[in-house]
Amino acid sequence: MTDLPEKKIMVLAGEPSGEKHVAGILRELKLRHPGISFFGMGGDGMQAEGCELLYHVRQTAIMGFTEVVRHLPMILKMKKDLVRALDERKPDLVVLVDYPGFNLRFAEEVKKRGVPVAWFISPQIWAWGKGRLKDIQRLVDQMLVILPFEKDLYEKAGVPVEFVGHPLISQIRVTESAAGFFERQGLDDKLPLVSLLPGSRRQEIASLLPVMIEAVKPLVRNREIQVVVSGVPFVPRDLYRPAEEAGVRVITGDVHSLMSFSQQAVVASGTATLETALCGTPLTVVYKTSWITYFLGRYLVDLKWISLVNIISDESVVPELIQHKAVPEEIRKSIQRFLDPGMVASTKSRLARLHDLLGQKSTPAAGAEVLSRMLL
Repeated sequence: MTDLPEKKIMVLAGEPSGEKHVAGILRELKLRHPGISFFGMGGDGMQAEGCELLYHVRQTAIMGFTEVVRHLPMILKMKKDLVRALDERKPDLVVLVDYPGFNLRFAEEVKKRGVPVAWFISPQIWAWGKGRLKDIQRLVDQMLVILPFEKDLYEKAGVPVEFVGHPLISQIRVTESAAGFFERQGLDDKLPLVSLLPGSRRQEIASLLPVMIEAVKPLVRNREIQVVVSGVPFVPRDLYRPAEEAGVRVITGDVHSLMSFSQQAVVASGTATLETALCGTPLTVVYKTSWITYFLGRYLVDLKWISLVNIISDESVVPELIQHKAVPEEIRKSIQRFLDPGMVASTKSRLARLHDLLGQKSTPAAGAEVLSRMLL
């Protein structure tokens, strides 16, 4: 353990998944360097590790072109406040976490002040083309990537990069049995369990949950399945009203047990798709946004698939229902296909390959090692 007295790190995570992932690195850094301190933007996970939050992810988790435009005054104020904190507190290192639309612009401010910049969880340059790569080369001193193929992209571009493993590998730990989980949650062990994960942002939940609920209603009514919605604690409870009005339970917490013991899941596109897949559970991926954002995305993004499960596997392992296909009828058909035991077994077998593709590195330890070297 090397003491780094008075060292300060500014950490900027604008979304729930990113802040949860970086919290483990902060924990590991504290163990190695008790004198270190953190401040910035993030969520409950970072706060639990002693990070002073100037903005919380409940304010910053915004998706889609139209939502960004609508929230532009708040975003500009947030940048101004964080730049002021950068000037007043003079951190020894700034760690950017995903959230590229904001963080790339903030990196410009950090670069002007000569503070080293590390970026954990790369912008998806492999999806959005190489346009952002020139900015990253100019502004970022060290990339910490969580997908193996990203390392090659940055090495070829001459950007210092370390593959630190995927944080979900060390985060997913389920110790209870399926029987214990079903009994504790009051579920019927004779009915297939389908979990619905409509996302963690307000816009996602408002857009996707009503559609998911309409999809499962007939199946629940006919007792073909039982359904549970995975809720998040920091969004208004009103967003889950469609589930409650349909008599569908909403569980906050227990997400990895819920994923692991569901026969299948319907999941909003994002980190939760990979999380569900690493639990070994077949899933249907859904994505729906404003038509402006969708058409801009189709023009700008060069990808066969939208879900990390299929991108990492480089094949269509799980179905994706995007925009006009993200409707109750199509979701219901996909759920019914996964009621076939053969389909479930085949998909589980293909999902098991993800662990080999992602490796077994401990992201908190590997990430803390890289950041420690930058502080010395």
